[in-house]
Amino acid sequence: GDRIYAVVCEAGDLMSVPAGTRHWFDMGTVPEFCAIRFFEEEDGWIAGFTGDTISSRMPSLDELLAPSHQVRA
Repeated sequence: GDRIYAVVCEAGDLMSVPAGTRHWFDMGTVPEFCAIRFFEEEDGWIAGFTGDTISSRMPSLDELLAPSHQVRA
C-alpha cells in the first residue's frame, strides 16, 4: 500500500520478503552481512529495477542507527 517500513536486522535475524513486494536494501557505509536466497526455479531470480527514487528520500541505515533516530517506547 502506501506504507514504508524500515527494518534494521542484527546478527541472527532472518527476513523473508514476499514475492512481488517492492523493496530495497541499505547495507550502510561498512557492509558486513551474509544473504541467502531460495529460489523455486533453477534459473533463480532477476531483479526488476523500478527506477523509483524513493530510497533516496528515506533515512539511510547509518542514520537509522544514529542515537537521534532511536525509537522510544
